[in-house]
Amino acid sequence: MVKKGLPTTMFCVVLLVIIGTSVASPSHSIRCERGCGFNLDFVCGSDGENYANPCVFGIEQCRNPRLRERCKGRCEECLNG
Repeated sequence: MVKKGLPTTMFCVVLLVIIGTSVASPSHSIRCERGCGFNLDFVCGSDGENYANPCVFGIEQCRNPRLRERCKGRCEECLNG
């Protein structure tokens, strides 16, 4: 006989969250993934991050639709110059 209580309940809640997350996330990530070349043609995102090229930026924008292109080039170069 197993004693039920807070630890068992917490375990079940954590397990359900993990299962729910793993079921929901992959389809979104898989939908966004695609092969990108290794060319460097930087894009500065609205999040202040530098993305190696438009393809890499597009993948991140697929994951985060609120992300916008701030400017072409490295953020340091196009925002300060």
